[in-house]
Amino acid sequence: RLKNNGWISRYVKDLNAYVAFTVEGALLYLLGIRLKESFQEIDIHVVQKTIKSGTELQRSAIESFLGLRALMGDLTIVCELIKGNDEYHDVFISPLLLNLKTFGAKATLAGVLLNSIENEWTVLFKLDQALEEMEMHIIRMEFLEELMPLNPLQSKEEVWLGLKSCLLFDLVSSKNLMKIINESPLWDIEDVDLLSARADVECNIGEYDKALISYQKCLEIELVKFGEEHPSVAAFYGNVGWVWENKGEYNKALEFYHNSLSIQLNTLGIEDADTAISYGHLGALWHKIGDFDKSIEFYQKGLNILIKKFGLEHSWVALSYNNIGDLNFSIGDFARAKELHNKCLSVLLKTVGEGHSWVATSYNNIGNLFFVDGDYEKSLDFYKKGLEIQLKIHGDQHFSVAIINSNIGQIFFKKGLYEEALVCYVKGLEIQLKNIDKEHADMATWYLNVGHCHYKLENYSKAFDLISKCIKINFKARIISFIYGLRRKLIINKCLNTK
Repeated sequence: RLKNNGWISRYVKDLNAYVAFTVEGALLYLLGIRLKESFQEIDIHVVQKTIKSGTELQRSAIESFLGLRALMGDLTIVCELIKGNDEYHDVFISPLLLNLKTFGAKATLAGVLLNSIENEWTVLFKLDQALEEMEMHIIRMEFLEELMPLNPLQSKEEVWLGLKSCLLFDLVSSKNLMKIINESPLWDIEDVDLLSARADVECNIGEYDKALISYQKCLEIELVKFGEEHPSVAAFYGNVGWVWENKGEYNKALEFYHNSLSIQLNTLGIEDADTAISYGHLGALWHKIGDFDKSIEFYQKGLNILIKKFGLEHSWVALSYNNIGDLNFSIGDFARAKELHNKCLSVLLKTVGEGHSWVATSYNNIGNLFFVDGDYEKSLDFYKKGLEIQLKIHGDQHFSVAIINSNIGQIFFKKGLYEEALVCYVKGLEIQLKNIDKEHADMATWYLNVGHCHYKLENYSKAFDLISKCIKINFKARIISFIYGLRRKLIINKCLNTK
């Protein structure tokens, strides 16, 4: 690039290659040295004043300058500006993000936390928000893993960051961090943001009774603060309903979902996106209950609102197509399901792009449709596409990676390749055990899949142990009959060994 600009030249003399400045390049170089020698110290107070009272263009120029310094590994000015600046923190997020991507979390945090500057945790909290919004999950995970051992968990932002970390960390790390967080004196304040974040974590690790208490406390606080008819109250009715749904208490879940929807209709109106989401929650719940007519009714209401509000090419519209496609899959209308899932994928590729986790989920769902059609090669192609995206976004220990590994395993199982299927199923099981409790309701299927592979491979003792774990979690007649046959084979096998 320097040569093309006419600033350097190259030539060969006596079999040696030479690179030298041109006259113009030499003058620019000398000018650079002179400017560097005469560089004046930046008046931090003037810059702070400009950030607070300057124009948007001036703030943008400062942000660009700070970004260049951050790319050079220098966060000194950024840290000086963060100190004592209670607003306009967004100016510092882009430079910190550039530094984080270039030099890694350890170097960035060393620069920011070196002198324990004021407002540092507020800025770090906003930096985490930016990473989350941009779906930079791998960098975010590295950032939070480096940050949490340095987190004193005393201020609201510190505790909130700790709770958000728990949603990403494995089960053991999350539970250990939660023990420390629960000792914070901030819980005496009954802050809704923190209580809600704690409830999210409790749901994530399967502690639904605790989550129910936390969400209900949030609901009580918001009712006192706003009264019954307020969108925030509606949101917490929905959260409580979601916990009841996960506990299998569908009637209670319906009651809270309907309360949420009623308030949203009164306060936000029938054409609001949050109202559409509530219709979607009810559609999903009726899907679980098995009332497919009611499910499609609520799904369709939500979809109609979203189309009217955003048009046909919006990511939320695509997700509605996905949900209705899943419903059609459940009732066996695979042609309609395929049409809707292809619509979903088409819209997502236009709106969020190829590398988004929703696109990965869409690929996985289309893979499921090819699987039931018996077209295992196409199914495998779509599963692999989805897996590649999820690995790039989340790394190899995320539950979405576990699910796709399981789906690939079922292809090998159908082909009679039980060793290959076992590898995929075990990989998925190991990931799930890091993310949810070993006796969580969702673990039953994972134990069953691995156990079934061992059964086919005539590893009857291992199969029996795994199916027994499955039965302990999820006692179903279909599995009971299976285990009786397994018990007989196990006894026969032992007899043969004895003989």
